[in-house]
Amino acid sequence: MSLKTKWTLLIAGVVSGAIWFLVALAFDKGVRDFNYPVIPTSSPAAVLASLLAAVVTGVCITFVFRRSWSSRSRAVLWVSPPATLVTGLTMFGVLTWMVWLVLGERTGITPSNQLANTVGFFVIYGAFSPLFAPFLYGLAFLNQSAIREILRRAT
Repeated sequence: MSLKTKWTLLIAGVVSGAIWFLVALAFDKGVRDFNYPVIPTSSPAAVLASLLAAVVTGVCITFVFRRSWSSRSRAVLWVSPPATLVTGLTMFGVLTWMVWLVLGERTGITPSNQLANTVGFFVIYGAFSPLFAPFLYGLAFLNQSAIREILRRAT
């Protein structure tokens, strides 16, 4: 992989992570059904740390799935969005939990329960909820398609 391709993937991952952060934040703060906030936003540092968690997730997902996104297989084209969505949601959930721990946010529950609640929230609502999953799978497909095109042009 050339240096140009690595930089292209890095930038695509950063942009992708930032966009997914906005989606997660909109769901977390905009849907009143959720019992408690999952993304820490009590201070500018918390928002920045949460955004950083999303960007790290975006970059990791981009590098991990780059080969499958370069594939010409139709099966890979349709299987990748669910795989990247569940992987990304899990990774972002763990990193968000780490933000809660590092910043010392007080949630009133034990750290292990906070981890289970945070990751469970993202995975269950994001990947398996009949209300949110179709929307997020569609976004994951668009995201994957955009990165595939960027990779195609970079090589």
